[in-house]
Amino acid sequence: MLMLIFMGTTLPGAVLTAFFLGRLSDQVGRRAAILFAIGISLISNVLFVFADSIPLLFLARMLSGFAIRLAAGAGTAWVAELCDNRYASRRGGVDFPHVLLSRRLAAGW
Repeated sequence: MLMLIFMGTTLPGAVLTAFFLGRLSDQVGRRAAILFAIGISLISNVLFVFADSIPLLFLARMLSGFAIRLAAGAGTAWVAELCDNRYASRRGGVDFPHVLLSRRLAAGW
């Protein structure tokens, strides 16, 4: 049961990020938002490595969800901006393949 709760801890981080910081990349720029997400991800990874208690693992997992959502939102917007207008009808599908690949990589393929 604890493992299910632990694995589900990423979701609140992602939801809170989408709700409160969904437009961060519009305000500070795509590159800055992605660099911020990478920094949060590095902090999360360090917490995972050195965590000696369950609460620290939960915090690391929540920060991981925060970083994933921030990078996915800014990255999708960045790719959509880079697309030529003739591909405008396909922009919505740009995000889908990398989501599937990242889930496979996270699961250990």
